[in-house]
Amino acid sequence: MQELVLEGNPSLIIQIMKRHSSNKDAQSHGCAALAGLMVEEDETKDSIVSAGGIEAVIQAMQTHPQSADVQQHGCAALIHVNVGDEKANDKIASAGGIEAVVKAMQTHTQSADVQLHGCAALTLIHMVGDEANERIVSAGGIEAVVEAMQTHTQNAQVQVKGCAVLCILADSQTKIKSRIASAGAIEAVVKAMQTHPQNAGVQNDAHAALDRLYRL
Repeated sequence: MQELVLEGNPSLIIQIMKRHSSNKDAQSHGCAALAGLMVEEDETKDSIVSAGGIEAVIQAMQTHPQSADVQQHGCAALIHVNVGDEKANDKIASAGGIEAVVKAMQTHTQSADVQLHGCAALTLIHMVGDEANERIVSAGGIEAVVEAMQTHTQNAQVQVKGCAVLCILADSQTKIKSRIASAGAIEAVVKAMQTHPQNAGVQNDAHAALDRLYRL
């Protein structure tokens, strides 16, 4: 797989992933390879989307829910394909990407990497609009994010991304705000601020989340 990355051949990587869907190592390496390639340039990202890369990544996550490596690299690939691309965002949502990301977080609560990448992916998927926010909530995304923050209190990156997701969702409907509050989000955000007083990212995102939550 590494040779294909060096050659910049995303189509072949996707073909291998589809052909060896039951092989978790092939799926993990494939997701990681696609994530790496998409960092390079928009043209590569477009070719991956056109070749069915989004669907291949989500299928990998759905087929290997118990593999933390597949879930982490799958979320990472969804993050990179998603940045600033509304069309890719729509494809992720329609292919079941929202539910796959939340499921990954629910299944691998002890993996800081899965939680970090999962929260980061959710901050981007919300761009699809209110429907995406509702699906995040319906899948248990609020509770998954709060649990991530409660479980990984010392990880500043998890706290930043967790606060970011809560901030975005709290900017939505009143019923969603109420569910966020009842899930223990306010306590989790305050704890993040207390644990990371010198981290500007945590403090800024936490303040923004609390500001929206207190507008209940």
